Amino acid sequence: MELSELFEKAWAYSLIRHPQASVQKRHAFANSVVYLVSGYSSGSKGPSIREHLVSYSLAGERGMVVPNKRKGLTLVHPDGSLPMAGDWTFENACTHCEAIVYGPLPLAKAREVAAYEYCFDDDPEDLEVLAKS
Repeated sequence: MELSELFEKAWAYSLIRHPQASVQKRHAFANSVVYLVSGYSSGSKGPSIREHLVSYSLAGERGMVVPNKRKGLTLVHPDGSLPMAGDWTFENACTHCEAIVYGPLPLAKAREVAAYEYCFDDDPEDLEVLAKS
């Protein structure tokens, strides 16, 4: 499946499952699904805090994420509990991304992402929550 087709499929899934979600969250979801299924970072808009959170999640519970303090490449050292990007099925990627993109914002990790990663196209509600915390 072409990356654009995969993006459209994930976008459609998002519209059905989360019809009230912001366009920023839809982009984060579809981009993240494309990344997990294909191993390629592409799509539309972003990267947002939520997209980075999906990437960070690949470290697993016992893995490590080592951010570059100059907003550069972050190293993810996975613990092996999750598939690597490019090894996910569409269904499993949707389930994994859905919890991260549409669930509550994990404040400590979101602050870390905002401090170390280049982020834009963030959901306005996420930015408001971060600003108040």
